[in-house]
Amino acid sequence: MLENPRAKLVISHSVGDEGDGYAQRVHRYADMLAVPVVFAGPWIGERRGAAPDGRKLFTLQDVFPQANLVTYPSTYEGFGNAFLEAVYFKRPVVCNRYSIYRTDIEPSGFKTISFDGYLTDNVVEYARRVLHDQRYRDAMTSHNYEIGQRFFSYDVVHDELRSLLRRAEAVCRCASG
Repeated sequence: MLENPRAKLVISHSVGDEGDGYAQRVHRYADMLAVPVVFAGPWIGERRGAAPDGRKLFTLQDVFPQANLVTYPSTYEGFGNAFLEAVYFKRPVVCNRYSIYRTDIEPSGFKTISFDGYLTDNVVEYARRVLHDQRYRDAMTSHNYEIGQRFFSYDVVHDELRSLLRRAEAVCRCASG
Protein backbone atom coordinates (compact mmCIF):
# COMPACT_ATOMS: atom_id res chain seq x y z
CA MET A 1 0.00 0.00 0.00
CA LEU A 2 3.01 2.30 0.36
CA GLU A 3 3.60 1.94 -3.39
CA ASN A 4 7.32 1.50 -2.79
CA PRO A 5 8.93 -1.14 -5.01
CA ARG A 6 11.81 -1.50 -2.52
CA ALA A 7 9.50 -2.41 0.38
CA LYS A 8 9.95 -5.82 1.95
CA LEU A 9 8.31 -7.48 4.90
CA VAL A 10 10.90 -9.07 7.20
CA ILE A 11 9.63 -11.31 9.98
CA SER A 12 12.44 -11.62 12.50
CA HIS A 13 10.94 -14.16 14.88
CA SER A 14 10.61 -17.89 14.43
CA VAL A 15 7.64 -18.88 12.29
CA GLY A 16 6.93 -21.67 14.76
CA ASP A 17 5.78 -19.06 17.28
CA GLU A 18 2.40 -18.87 15.53
CA GLY A 19 2.36 -22.17 13.65
CA ASP A 20 2.68 -23.07 9.97
CA GLY A 21 -0.75 -21.63 9.12
CA TYR A 22 0.50 -18.16 10.02
CA ALA A 23 3.46 -18.35 7.66
CA GLN A 24 1.28 -19.66 4.82
CA ARG A 25 -1.25 -16.87 5.37
CA VAL A 26 1.46 -14.19 5.39
CA HIS A 27 3.03 -15.63 2.21
CA ARG A 28 -0.34 -15.67 0.43
CA TYR A 29 -1.23 -12.15 1.49
CA ALA A 30 2.22 -10.79 0.59
CA ASP A 31 1.98 -12.48 -2.82
CA MET A 32 -1.42 -10.88 -3.43
CA LEU A 33 0.04 -7.46 -2.64
CA ALA A 34 3.30 -8.18 -4.53
CA VAL A 35 5.41 -7.58 -1.42
CA PRO A 36 8.49 -9.74 -0.95
CA VAL A 37 8.49 -11.42 2.46
CA VAL A 38 11.53 -12.76 4.30
CA PHE A 39 11.13 -15.11 7.24
CA ALA A 40 14.48 -14.31 8.88
CA GLY A 41 13.99 -16.37 12.05
CA PRO A 42 16.51 -19.06 11.03
CA TRP A 43 19.23 -16.37 10.81
CA ILE A 44 18.42 -14.60 14.09
CA GLY A 45 20.05 -15.81 17.28
CA GLU A 46 20.96 -14.67 20.76
CA ARG A 47 24.52 -14.04 19.57
CA ARG A 48 26.07 -13.20 16.24
CA GLY A 49 28.10 -16.04 14.81
CA ALA A 50 27.41 -19.32 13.06
CA ALA A 51 24.84 -22.02 13.66
CA PRO A 52 26.00 -25.65 13.96
CA ASP A 53 25.08 -26.15 10.29
CA GLY A 54 27.34 -23.25 9.28
CA ARG A 55 24.69 -20.64 8.41
CA LYS A 56 25.40 -17.11 9.63
CA LEU A 57 23.49 -15.89 12.67
CA PHE A 58 22.62 -12.28 13.36
CA THR A 59 20.97 -10.62 16.35
CA LEU A 60 18.03 -8.29 16.70
CA GLN A 61 20.64 -5.57 17.21
CA ASP A 62 21.63 -6.22 13.59
CA VAL A 63 18.04 -6.28 12.33
CA PHE A 64 16.29 -3.33 13.97
CA PRO A 65 18.61 -0.58 12.68
CA GLN A 66 17.88 -1.79 9.12
CA ALA A 67 14.12 -1.40 9.49
CA ASN A 68 12.38 1.70 8.14
CA LEU A 69 9.17 0.77 10.00
CA VAL A 70 8.45 -1.88 12.60
CA THR A 71 4.98 -3.30 12.16
CA TYR A 72 3.04 -4.60 15.10
CA PRO A 73 -0.30 -5.66 13.61
CA SER A 74 -1.34 -8.02 16.42
CA THR A 75 -5.00 -8.33 17.31
CA TYR A 76 -4.11 -10.14 20.53
CA GLU A 77 -0.79 -9.81 22.26
CA GLY A 78 0.81 -9.50 25.65
CA PHE A 79 2.55 -6.34 26.76
CA GLY A 80 4.82 -6.11 23.74
CA ASN A 81 8.56 -6.54 24.11
CA ALA A 82 8.96 -6.08 20.35
CA PHE A 83 7.28 -2.70 20.70
CA LEU A 84 9.82 -1.63 23.32
CA GLU A 85 12.67 -3.02 21.22
CA ALA A 86 11.53 -0.81 18.32
CA VAL A 87 11.41 2.17 20.72
CA TYR A 88 14.90 1.37 22.01
CA PHE A 89 16.30 1.23 18.47
CA LYS A 90 14.44 4.46 17.58
CA ARG A 91 12.38 2.90 14.81
CA PRO A 92 8.89 4.15 13.95
CA VAL A 93 6.13 1.72 14.86
CA VAL A 94 2.99 0.81 12.93
CA CYS A 95 0.69 -0.63 15.56
CA ASN A 96 -2.78 -2.08 15.74
CA ARG A 97 -4.51 -0.75 18.84
CA TYR A 98 -5.10 -4.18 20.40
CA SER A 99 -6.51 -4.26 23.93
CA ILE A 100 -3.25 -4.37 25.95
CA TYR A 101 -1.77 -1.64 23.75
CA ARG A 102 -4.78 0.60 24.45
CA THR A 103 -4.69 0.05 28.21
CA ASP A 104 -1.00 -0.39 29.06
CA ILE A 105 1.09 1.23 26.31
CA GLU A 106 -0.86 3.98 24.54
CA PRO A 107 -1.60 6.02 27.71
CA SER A 108 2.16 6.50 28.18
CA GLY A 109 2.14 8.91 25.24
CA PHE A 110 4.03 7.04 22.53
CA LYS A 111 3.67 8.44 19.01
CA THR A 112 2.90 5.61 16.61
CA ILE A 113 1.29 5.02 13.26
CA SER A 114 -1.72 3.33 14.83
CA PHE A 115 -4.83 1.77 13.40
CA ASP A 116 -7.95 0.03 14.67
CA GLY A 117 -8.03 -3.43 13.13
CA TYR A 118 -7.42 -2.49 9.51
CA LEU A 119 -5.38 -0.01 7.50
CA THR A 120 -7.07 3.07 6.09
CA ASP A 121 -5.80 5.48 3.45
CA ASN A 122 -5.07 7.98 6.24
CA VAL A 123 -2.90 5.46 8.09
CA VAL A 124 -0.97 4.65 4.91
CA GLU A 125 -0.51 8.36 4.15
CA TYR A 126 0.77 8.95 7.68
CA ALA A 127 3.24 6.06 7.25
CA ARG A 128 4.47 7.69 4.03
CA ARG A 129 5.00 10.96 5.88
CA VAL A 130 7.00 9.21 8.60
CA LEU A 131 9.10 7.41 5.99
CA HIS A 132 9.83 10.49 3.89
CA ASP A 133 10.14 13.27 6.50
CA GLN A 134 13.34 12.54 8.40
CA ARG A 135 12.97 15.50 10.77
CA TYR A 136 9.46 14.40 11.73
CA ARG A 137 10.55 10.74 12.05
CA ASP A 138 13.55 11.65 14.23
CA ALA A 139 11.36 13.78 16.50
CA MET A 140 8.82 10.95 16.76
CA THR A 141 11.37 8.25 17.58
CA SER A 142 13.29 10.48 20.01
CA HIS A 143 10.03 11.28 21.80
CA ASN A 144 9.23 7.56 22.01
CA TYR A 145 12.72 6.78 23.33
CA GLU A 146 12.28 9.38 26.08
CA ILE A 147 8.86 7.91 26.99
CA GLY A 148 10.42 4.45 27.06
CA GLN A 149 13.18 5.69 29.37
CA ARG A 150 10.66 7.41 31.65
CA PHE A 151 8.25 4.48 32.04
CA PHE A 152 9.90 1.23 30.89
CA SER A 153 13.67 1.44 31.43
CA TYR A 154 15.79 -0.83 33.62
CA ASP A 155 16.07 2.05 36.10
CA VAL A 156 12.28 2.11 36.45
CA VAL A 157 12.17 -1.68 36.89
CA HIS A 158 14.95 -1.44 39.50
CA ASP A 159 13.06 1.23 41.46
CA GLU A 160 9.77 -0.69 41.25
CA LEU A 161 11.40 -3.94 42.43
CA ARG A 162 13.13 -2.13 45.30
CA SER A 163 9.76 -0.66 46.34
CA LEU A 164 8.06 -4.07 46.16
CA LEU A 165 10.79 -5.70 48.23
CA ARG A 166 10.58 -2.94 50.87
CA ARG A 167 6.82 -3.44 51.12
CA ALA A 168 7.23 -7.21 51.39
CA GLU A 169 9.86 -6.73 54.10
CA ALA A 170 7.54 -4.38 56.03
CA VAL A 171 4.69 -6.89 55.80
CA CYS A 172 6.94 -9.66 57.10
CA ARG A 173 8.06 -7.48 60.02
CA CYS A 174 4.46 -6.68 60.91
CA ALA A 175 3.40 -10.32 60.65
CA SER A 176 6.24 -11.55 62.86
CA GLY A 177 6.05 -8.73 65.41
